[in-house]
Amino acid sequence: MTLRVQLCGEFRVWRGRKELTPTLARLGKPKTLLKIFITHPGRIFSPDELIELLWPEAPADTSATNLRKRISELRRALEPHLSRGSQSHYILTRSGGYCFNPHAPCTTDVQEFLRLWEEGQRFESAGQFGQAICAYERALALAQGEFLAEDRYEEWTLALRERWHEMVLKTLSRLAECYAHLREYQRALDQCRKMLELAPTREEIYRQKMLYHYLAGEESEAVHTYQTCVETLKRALDLQPSPETLALYEQIIQREVSAPLPPALHNLPQELTSFIGRAREISQIKQLLFSARLVTLTGPGGCGKTRLARKVASELLRDYPDGVWLIELAAIADPKACAGADRRFPGAARNRPSSGSGPALPAPQEKKYAARAGQL
Repeated sequence: MTLRVQLCGEFRVWRGRKELTPTLARLGKPKTLLKIFITHPGRIFSPDELIELLWPEAPADTSATNLRKRISELRRALEPHLSRGSQSHYILTRSGGYCFNPHAPCTTDVQEFLRLWEEGQRFESAGQFGQAICAYERALALAQGEFLAEDRYEEWTLALRERWHEMVLKTLSRLAECYAHLREYQRALDQCRKMLELAPTREEIYRQKMLYHYLAGEESEAVHTYQTCVETLKRALDLQPSPETLALYEQIIQREVSAPLPPALHNLPQELTSFIGRAREISQIKQLLFSARLVTLTGPGGCGKTRLARKVASELLRDYPDGVWLIELAAIADPKACAGADRRFPGAARNRPSSGSGPALPAPQEKKYAARAGQL
């Protein structure tokens, strides 16, 4: 049965659907032991290390006995039906010490956060900023409350808490960058404000915020952000802004900020095979897209409509600087829900050709939607 552990905010534990938090709270030290083990899966702690963490002032002989009892209590709390002498699935005895089994059926909110972070990184690296935003936001939704909030003053948590703090800041920063790539500068600025609440003296956050204000046409706000940075660094650290921050400020007031050209915005999947032929159809679809607001591809299932639509979309990336978006409709059962499906992609409804004229580029449609459209 899977163990689920919440490390952010209140420490909570479930085995399957049953919550074990009240039982662990009554036991006391076994709860602390679980926190130590679960945050270091696979690491073997010697009895002396654990005694130092739990009873630093107690006599060694009594502490060793206490430790064995508390380990036994923790094992029974996690596995009430574990018979005497049986091997625990979670708390292992190894080389004279103890460890949390890294292969045990167990998930934590931190593990899920890191999985979503890596997913966001992959999407961002591929230029698929809409999906990256979804992944980063889902990760941050798990980061509610302090990491091991009940143990904020325990020495063994300090390094862990600092790493978690940096991870949250890094995720907010990447989320802000993704929004900026989509030219959703106000949402990018929202992430900067959250970062400054967590790290009010972090100078690179001020630079990020200054740049987004400038790109949003809010030059006075960019200057104000610089002034706030100067005052905060002086008051809190008795420091002056770095040359990098000063250089950005001077570029802003002179309106000479050199922002790199953003990559083409899209969420098109990486194709595993090359596209061969159908040049005539591709040319016809391109022509239709510049004279109609909607182009529907119809045909028997499996004839390659979706692949053809993605090919055309990939060839039009530079013609639509606001983005080309694939909106999955196959999983939508209610036809009325299709109209709002593009809301997941910031700014997707505003796509226009670079010339400023012509229709919005409709996202390539999935097969089911194309078939329904063809029957209207």
